[in-house]
Amino acid sequence: MENVHVSIEKYIDLVSNRTDPRSEWDWTEAFDALMNDPAVQVFLPPGAYRVRFPKAITKLKTINGEGATLYSRGALNLEAHGIRIIGLTIAGKTTNGVQLSEGHGITLLGVNDIEIIRCNIQDINQNAIQFSNQVNYSSNIKIDSCKINNIGISTANIETEGMGIYVQHAKNVLITNSV
Repeated sequence: MENVHVSIEKYIDLVSNRTDPRSEWDWTEAFDALMNDPAVQVFLPPGAYRVRFPKAITKLKTINGEGATLYSRGALNLEAHGIRIIGLTIAGKTTNGVQLSEGHGITLLGVNDIEIIRCNIQDINQNAIQFSNQVNYSSNIKIDSCKINNIGISTANIETEGMGIYVQHAKNVLITNSV
């Protein structure tokens, strides 16, 4: 794997609706291409990126997103060990108030050695961060300096949905400096 920083801008040609205002661009195909790029270090420059989730990250990645916001319909599913997400905002509602979120913000699916650092997760219909997989527990998870706001907007099951961080099916989870 290459150890270079690759930007989502490398794949801007995959954004089909670039005649629309940039805030309306659909970055889904560009995001998929970035996650499939052989580079481990990827970044989203400051700005807004609308994507159609749920999307799976199935390769080792460090996603640097300081100043970037992913506006999403569903969860960012972490399915590879060693993923790091730094400084990214995941929002379920656009700046003009359109509610997109239909699920969780981030879902961990039986993965190990994950770091979620300085992220903001907001306006999500269900849980901000969800641990899912009853067979293969996620382990060695670090969540640090994250902000979680306006979660559980339209959930019917408040016992398991609408929580900031729902830790079930996990071992060795460290949550620090997060609100």
